[in-house]
Amino acid sequence: MSDDSCTLKTKNNPIPDYKTSTSGRSTASKYADIIDMPRPELHHQRMDILNRAKLFAPFDALRGFDEEIEEVDKKKSVDTSEVYTDEDFSI
Repeated sequence: MSDDSCTLKTKNNPIPDYKTSTSGRSTASKYADIIDMPRPELHHQRMDILNRAKLFAPFDALRGFDEEIEEVDKKKSVDTSEVYTDEDFSI
């Protein structure tokens, strides 16, 4: 049995266990010198939620594009103001 055949079984769906596989162990050995180091300290204060939200707020990258789309939709829209009955289609 090879090392790559290690699996975790969950409800008839075997999931390979990466940590015990050959590639997982080789990756862990590459980073063994830094894996247990503490996280670096921040040199600045964290941004408050409101300012952060402003950064990721949606913006209009293509000015006027929404209006152009609406205009095309209006030109190609079907007039549904008239109501037809079965009698209108009888032959």
